[in-house]
Amino acid sequence: MATDADTRDFHEQLKAILPRLRVYALSLTRDRDAADDLVHDTVVKALTGRASFEPGTNLSAWVFRIQRNEFISGLRRLRPSLEGQSYEVIAAHTGVSVGTVKSRISRARDTLERLLLEGESTTRPPAGSEHAPRASAATSSNNTQDRR
Repeated sequence: MATDADTRDFHEQLKAILPRLRVYALSLTRDRDAADDLVHDTVVKALTGRASFEPGTNLSAWVFRIQRNEFISGLRRLRPSLEGQSYEVIAAHTGVSVGTVKSRISRARDTLERLLLEGESTTRPPAGSEHAPRASAATSSNNTQDRR
């Protein structure tokens, strides 16, 4: 059973973590307002779930895990669907199973992410390759025109 001293200690440790939580939230969201909201939601979840924290364990790791999970949950809530339609509607419209629709959309997202990351790697050399040859802008634009 938690004592008043345990509760005060929990609150003091949580207050001490707040600046680091904000820095981490900024690194995740890259937006000050969204970071503040994420920190707020994290603290509310931590206070609400206080009973599940085991005294003597790493409070900082526990709270940062809450923040990371809250961030990921927020991304899932905001995940766009194909033109706002459910998997079931898309499956009925295309005549394939719901599982096939989910699989195809998942592969499309993976491919898009890979292409976006490849695009970043061509504009920025990997660490340790400062002297690696890079494609010229003219070559890059010619390749883009060839693919059209």
